[in-house]
Amino acid sequence: MKAVVVSYFHDVSVREKLDKLRELYPIDVFPVDVLLKRILNRNGAQMGDFVKICVLERMGNVERFFDEQQIIAQGFHPNPRIREIAAQLLRKSNPEHYDLVTERLDFPDNSFPGHEDMVRWYLDTTMRLTSWKLFENVGINSLFKLVSIARPFSEEWSADGDSVILARSLSADEFTTLSGGLAIIAAYQPEILEQIRYLGTIGACEAFLIDRKEFVELLFDDRTLLHVFCSFLNQASQKTY
Repeated sequence: MKAVVVSYFHDVSVREKLDKLRELYPIDVFPVDVLLKRILNRNGAQMGDFVKICVLERMGNVERFFDEQQIIAQGFHPNPRIREIAAQLLRKSNPEHYDLVTERLDFPDNSFPGHEDMVRWYLDTTMRLTSWKLFENVGINSLFKLVSIARPFSEEWSADGDSVILARSLSADEFTTLSGGLAIIAAYQPEILEQIRYLGTIGACEAFLIDRKEFVELLFDDRTLLHVFCSFLNQASQKTY
């Protein structure tokens, strides 16, 4: 009997499974534009900020979903990254209205200088980190918290001593320390910086800078990331003995 039941469900198409599920647990199916608005207006504790970022990207860059009022409203969101993204999307779509709205002191007026598409950078970088072995058990919202305080690696910024460098080698070669996998640099280490610089020139390295103070605050705020980084550093220190 068990084999017959298993066979039955294997033979049913995904479409049929979804239809049967709707019969048992009926739900409302909303048009995409309505669904996007509903997600934006949900409590952040229910959805998480990364989902809101995804919705803003669609709403701001796909004409049929564009909703200026919803974007302006997100410019006053508690998360400063969401505020910055909303400001950039508004500035890109309606510069004149953006100038009017930014007359309010609490609306962001300097969104991610140096990056034309900040929301895409956040999304792409967060998704890239999901492929890092270090973060295989870390939720997407925790990774977004990490990305939201990170910036692309820069030799100029890395020399100030106030940044933590997070770097991963994509090279199969084993002639450098970093080629073995990952480095978290909290102090000046010329040999590791040289490896990051070299591997970066051949497109074989991903590296990010994080302000040291913000990094420490994040670890206090997110236990998952705290556990991941502490475990990594413990393993790294054991290998040195």
